[in-house]
Amino acid sequence: MHEAAIFHEHILEGAQQQGISVSEACKRAREMGYYGVNMDLGRLKSDFEGTMAPLDAAGLKVHSVYAFTDFGLSDDSLPADMQTAREIVRLVKKCGSKMLLTVSAFLRPEEKDRKSEAYRIRRERVKKAVAFLAEETAANGIQLTMEDFDGDQALFCFGEELYDFVSTVPGLKCAFDTGNFMYACEDAWELLPKFLPYITDVHLKDRGLVENGGNPCIALDGRKLYPVPVGGGVIPIEKIMKTLLENGYTGGFAAEHFGSCDQMGDMEKSIAFIRSVLG
Repeated sequence: MHEAAIFHEHILEGAQQQGISVSEACKRAREMGYYGVNMDLGRLKSDFEGTMAPLDAAGLKVHSVYAFTDFGLSDDSLPADMQTAREIVRLVKKCGSKMLLTVSAFLRPEEKDRKSEAYRIRRERVKKAVAFLAEETAANGIQLTMEDFDGDQALFCFGEELYDFVSTVPGLKCAFDTGNFMYACEDAWELLPKFLPYITDVHLKDRGLVENGGNPCIALDGRKLYPVPVGGGVIPIEKIMKTLLENGYTGGFAAEHFGSCDQMGDMEKSIAFIRSVLG
């Protein structure tokens, strides 16, 4: 209950930043108190055994897998999307994860106008593919989730878009990312009550507004959002976590700080903050 996970990419980048092996970085992550990782499906596809071996040796599980796909590209793309979905589920099941985050589609230039017919058509195609993926994951004991992705080329960048997916696609739940709403100039705290019934996973991403050497995400209003450890920025992470717990949330919390110039250091600070809130 309420175990802490870390993004696998942070471990890999941290190993490179500190000049240590991936195996050593995995060991350190486990010693910090992380029980598992959020894994990019691409890593499993390119080298399953090589990716899993250091995790297994360190006692780290795969908490969640995130898969980038491009569903709904044409009127007749559903059969291919269904085959892609089956292959994704096979790999998620093979690595032992019980959670899959789908990053299902990226809008083409002619589809980015949210009021256009092209957008509406693409959205309906993607919904059909996600609905099939939700059926496949459920049949294999895997929970399918979707997050508020920090890129306006995604079909679920804005709160209303994400809510439409999780509230209408059977079996699909929300992986609530505390920092990504800020990219879309929205407030995670204000949107939390709306998503509470659907949240089964949480990405604890904080945002800093002061330059710190990290690689910033550029929000839609032009602000530079710098990576910081959990609890080190402007997002009301503690308040969000406590509200989730008070409302019966029993899932995990994954620390996330892509772009950090000190991944291992931020991992330590993040887990300390998470523990302080969880008590």
